[in-house]
Amino acid sequence: MSDKALVVLTGKSRETLMTEGGTAHWVLNPAVVRGFDYVICVRHANPPYDPGPGARPEPHGAAFLVAKIADLQLTGHDKERDRYRVMFESVTDVLVEDFWDGSRNPARYMPLTDVAARGIDLDALDFQPVTPPVVAPPPGDGGDAGGASPLTIADAKQGLAGMFGGPVE
Repeated sequence: MSDKALVVLTGKSRETLMTEGGTAHWVLNPAVVRGFDYVICVRHANPPYDPGPGARPEPHGAAFLVAKIADLQLTGHDKERDRYRVMFESVTDVLVEDFWDGSRNPARYMPLTDVAARGIDLDALDFQPVTPPVVAPPPGDGGDAGGASPLTIADAKQGLAGMFGGPVE
């Protein structure tokens, strides 16, 4: 068990987080975060950070969801940095106002002693399993190409040879 948790300041609703099966698109050190057991979601109540569905009744800076981390998924690359989704294994709702310490970084690694001092007793929480989300195929994977199937290299060479009248090699 790690002595730290990932804490994220998010505008996403609980509904959106559960639909996605985790919290995303964070710049993280995956080697470090994969060693963490928990992610704590803290409300960022200043729009327009998430125009998606769902209520956001928690006050700004309140911890509202604690999840056990299942894994990380690379979600993209932006501004020279990889971004990750932290996938949930199980979750529990909390409401701990003033949990955020005002840090300018929306994703931070917090010692578990600080988590407890801010009002979350991780050992006392009742986690419920999360059903993995059904994720649409990424663009270019046949999902948005009118039903076309993904190609193998051999199929692509065959198609190009036929189109341009050249050899498959």
